[in-house]
Formats: sequence, C-alpha cells, structure tokens
Amino acid sequence: INFGGETYVTAQRLIARWQNDNTINQIFATFTSKNVPHPAITFEGNAYYGDANLLLRQTGANVAPATILTLAAGEIIVALGIDPGTAKMLISTISSLNISNTNTAINKLYWYDGFSNKALRAGVQVEDMITGFQNVGGVTFCGYGQNLGYIAGSGVRFLRKLTNVTLN
Repeated sequence: INFGGETYVTAQRLIARWQNDNTINQIFATFTSKNVPHPAITFEGNAYYGDANLLLRQTGANVAPATILTLAAGEIIVALGIDPGTAKMLISTISSLNISNTNTAINKLYWYDGFSNKALRAGVQVEDMITGFQNVGGVTFCGYGQNLGYIAGSGVRFLRKLTNVTLN
C-alpha cells in the first residue's frame, strides 16, 4: 500500500518499508502470526494490516503499527476493503486457514469505523470466503468462493458463478 508518501509491503512475518528517499527497510515491523494472509489498506488517513485475528493501525510514516481491534480467537482476517455506501472499512474473516477454500469453515464480514475497539457490525456470516473487494462506480464487488457478488447492507448479494474458476 501507499501511505504517508511511502510504500509498505507485507510478507509472511513482516512489513517492509520503502521510504521516499528510495531506502528500503526490509524489516520495518513484524507480525505475531505467520502463514496467514496479511492484507493491508489505507483508510481514514491511517494504514491498517490484518494479522490473524488482530487488526493493526499505523498512524504515520515510520510509526510502527499497533493493535486497534481484536476479533474472536481463531478468526483470520483474509481481506480488507472500503464500503463507499457507509464509508466504513470491510473486514473479511474465516474461522480456519483455508486458502484453497475447499474445507468447511465459518466465513464472516465485518463493518468497522477504523477507530473503535469493536466492529460496528458483529460478523455477518457469508456463504463463502471473501478473498477481495473492488469498488467500481460506488458499488463494492467481491470475489467469494467461485462467485462474484456485491456488498449490500446485510452481507453479500450473488451476481454470478464464475465458470472457469477452481478452488485449488
């Protein structure tokens, strides 16, 4: 992500920082969990990173991120997005690591304001793991399982099944 005039990249255990003077700090910050996705987003003037069930917030360039939100133990943050209709952050979680999306798991969608210690909407269960969000023309589309849908006030609305998408 780009934040504070710099670029931040997440990896298995760390966040790398590419400063505006072209200096790269390969270990700017570390995550507590490895082997989980570490999505990142810029929202409301801050940078946010997923770290298993923790959401970290970075308030300025060269300021180490700190935990701002703790979800239930066992939940894993998979994707972060922004809902332009509510101006809230979207957080997609799964109950167990399931990158291929072939195992049974509980998938949830949260709405979050970026500052509270609780999500605004406690995890709405969704049909399948949401792997990404994309805003187009004021609508937030999402990929989930083998489907394409869009975010509505009550969760995900189905648009179509993607015929050439496999789960492995």
